[in-house]
Amino acid sequence: FETFCSGLGRRWAERRLRIVGDRGGHYEMATLWIHIDERSGRPKLHGEQFHQIYGSAAAGRTVTARLTHPTEIPSAATSMAWPLRAVDFDLFDHVNNAAYWAVLEELDPLRTPRTGSPARHVIEYRDGIGQGSEVQIRVADLDGERLVWWCKPDEDGSVAASASSQLLRTAG
Repeated sequence: FETFCSGLGRRWAERRLRIVGDRGGHYEMATLWIHIDERSGRPKLHGEQFHQIYGSAAAGRTVTARLTHPTEIPSAATSMAWPLRAVDFDLFDHVNNAAYWAVLEELDPLRTPRTGSPARHVIEYRDGIGQGSEVQIRVADLDGERLVWWCKPDEDGSVAASASSQLLRTAG
């Protein structure tokens, strides 16, 4: 089990978690931590103390908060409503990360870690989904990759979050 700061940005840092089992199992996760100003709720610059603590682990690597998933949803994408529950919300009244992951599990359990097949999953968060929002899930399979969008039809269909899932090929 290993966790470390793997890169720094001006207002965020990437944290990696790596678990390697004694029989070849391997799990790796990267999360982007954003430094938030408590008063404004907006990202703010890291202080000197943060760089003193985490800078050496980052070893000069930088990270960006740039989103990469397309927001244009293919017309062939399937659609389904996503009912929200009280337990889906965090302390800021936004849908929590576990609730997004649950959607990916519901859509295709074969793409989850339970199969033992190596896979890469990336979730990108755009606008938070708040209490009382109506949410539509859109799904498309393109070139061996499953793309999922959480859309808010009550706000002109804006994309609140997106995910990509891809099974990885193994040698042999």
